[in-house]
Amino acid sequence: MAPESGFTIVEIVMAAAIIAIVAAGVLSSISMAYLADRTSTDLITAQNFVREVVESVEVTPFDALLALDGSTLNDGRFNAATSVTLVSVGLIRVEVGVTCTDNLDVNTTAITLIADRD
Repeated sequence: MAPESGFTIVEIVMAAAIIAIVAAGVLSSISMAYLADRTSTDLITAQNFVREVVESVEVTPFDALLALDGSTLNDGRFNAATSVTLVSVGLIRVEVGVTCTDNLDVNTTAITLIADRD
């Protein structure tokens, strides 16, 4: 009788299990890399948005700054909230916080002091 060649069902199942475990690890790594890249991109977008809002606040006339307290802006997936505080006569503190509506890991804040130039 000639020896049989080929793989047993146990060997095939074990090989398939090993391949599945390796594939799951690779897919998990790809998924985590995608999420990290998306969070990084969202954070850069949020920082740019907060910078835009601060720049627009800085060119606002000093007398109109206190009216911005509690105002919000929406830029697609990003929301900016503004808090304005009178620090002393002629000096106002403006805080702008930006959050991402669908990525709660992304938020950034900028604080600036604005002095009355008059």
